[in-house]
Amino acid sequence: MKTFTRSALFVAALSLAMNGVGSAATINGSLPLSGVNAVQNGATLALSTVITSTATVTSGDGAGDFLPVPLFTDFGPTILDLADLASFSIFNAVYGSFIADGVGNVIVGQDADFLDVYLRGTYTGLAGFEPSDASLRISVNQSGSSISQAITLNAPAVAPPGEVPEPATLALSGLALIALGVLRVVRTA
Repeated sequence: MKTFTRSALFVAALSLAMNGVGSAATINGSLPLSGVNAVQNGATLALSTVITSTATVTSGDGAGDFLPVPLFTDFGPTILDLADLASFSIFNAVYGSFIADGVGNVIVGQDADFLDVYLRGTYTGLAGFEPSDASLRISVNQSGSSISQAITLNAPAVAPPGEVPEPATLALSGLALIALGVLRVVRTA
């Protein structure tokens, strides 16, 4: 009986090993970028609906899987259309691309001198990795007539700032508190 059990386990392990599907790992890291020659279409960031840059370059060392990306690597020009956040993308032929997918994209804050945007999408093309869920945080500052743009790429995606729990979660939390209150009353009675 022991021989049969061992043989069956060996055959099962062997078949799992032979049928395993090989796949590349997902990307894990972050990359700082900066928009070069950023321009807006309004007098202030509060009035602007489109922010463009002639180039988007890495502005520091990447972390994790993005560590090999050299300083000042160009990911191309960008157009940040606040009416269509899902149209945003960056691309480099060697180090890959980010394409916003529209799910969870949000303008976190916008006033006369500051714009904060969160984008979620897919990062593809980094050698040795499969397409990965990623997020971009874009911050634009204005002082006088000049603007500057800073971008941080994260994979896997980080949660959007100030994320509010869905109504069902709040309802369940409320029911749990009511149940605890009822149990306390019942125990003291």
